Amino acid sequence: MKILVVAPDFYPTNGGYANAIGNFVNEMGKDGELEVLIYTPIALGKMREINIPRVSFIRCPAGNFLLASGIWEIKSYFKIKTILKKENIDCIFFETAEFGLLGYLLSHSFKNILVRIHACTETEVAIWGAGFYNRYRSYFVRAFFKKVRWVISTNSYHIQFYKEFFLGNNIYEVAKRRFLVIPNIVYRDETNIEKKALLDKYVDTERGLMGKKIFFTLGRLNSVGLIQKGIEDLLYAVALLKQEVPEKTLQNICIFVVGEGEYKMYIRNLAKRLGINQFFIFIDKVEHRDILGFLRISNGTILLSRFEGLSMFALEALAQGSPLLLSKGGGLADLVVDGRNGFFIEPQNIESIKNSLNKLINLCPEDMERMQEQSLRIYHENFSPADIVKKFKFVVELLRRS
Repeated sequence: MKILVVAPDFYPTNGGYANAIGNFVNEMGKDGELEVLIYTPIALGKMREINIPRVSFIRCPAGNFLLASGIWEIKSYFKIKTILKKENIDCIFFETAEFGLLGYLLSHSFKNILVRIHACTETEVAIWGAGFYNRYRSYFVRAFFKKVRWVISTNSYHIQFYKEFFLGNNIYEVAKRRFLVIPNIVYRDETNIEKKALLDKYVDTERGLMGKKIFFTLGRLNSVGLIQKGIEDLLYAVALLKQEVPEKTLQNICIFVVGEGEYKMYIRNLAKRLGINQFFIFIDKVEHRDILGFLRISNGTILLSRFEGLSMFALEALAQGSPLLLSKGGGLADLVVDGRNGFFIEPQNIESIKNSLNKLINLCPEDMERMQEQSLRIYHENFSPADIVKKFKFVVELLRRS
């Protein structure tokens, strides 16, 4: 079974998209029945190509202009047509619908195409994002989606989103399609973590951090990230909580915020203006392996996104056994059973965030351990890497037979 994967982001990029696609392809390579060909605009640069069994690569590098203008997609259409003539490809798998023009063009001559709704860039941002590029992308994403008969998503929320905003809840159009959730793949890191050594790498532990409860969040602090990730909402909730609980309650916590962008200093200054900066440590960047370490040593992971797909960060927190404080909307709803392995909040509702944060920081050791066990149980039951690839193979086999 030979799969051509069209990947908008890939190694050596180190972000949520790239890691999600990389993990999925890595797991495909472990399967003895799949042969995978990766087609991506991401250049290797000075890095060496990665070695994954039964996986090969075609890199067609492109800068922002070629991607935004559609030139790369038109060029890639002819390249992939040539590949289809030479290779016995069973399925073209689009990791995200961002390359809507390319998918739309290929769908006229090749029927076995799957596309996985991955995150907000091909859904919320494509529909409501400002600027010419988002209007152009929205047009072709819609056109591509109209040609798709199997709709896959990393999360259940975006399947409902697709039905409503791409099909207008037209019952006949919905009935023509089949829907399936195939989540992202993350791996549990079980290496030993020395808490003090990890903290010393990024902060001065002489501040008394070793005796405090540590909570962890991250998010881009650019214009889109500021709107999406809800970091401001977290600061306002902590400021409100400070007015309502004994001072010693908050003196015993430290919230790590990782992220950079043009609004980085705005967030840090806001914490100072609210009189809560003593409860936060702000860090620009953390290596990915250390993010997993922080998730292991923390007392809870926080992600208050106003809109979100199946966040790799939140899924990795689940895999590391972290109690979760997550927004109820979007793809994050698949990760928490409220009160069992964490707490939900209503997005942008400062009172809701404050109340759930108060519950999280006041968990007794027994309840904390119970939530950690529940997070691991949910990960093993619902996000097994091998089971996810089996589900993908099932869909490809159905396409081949149809």
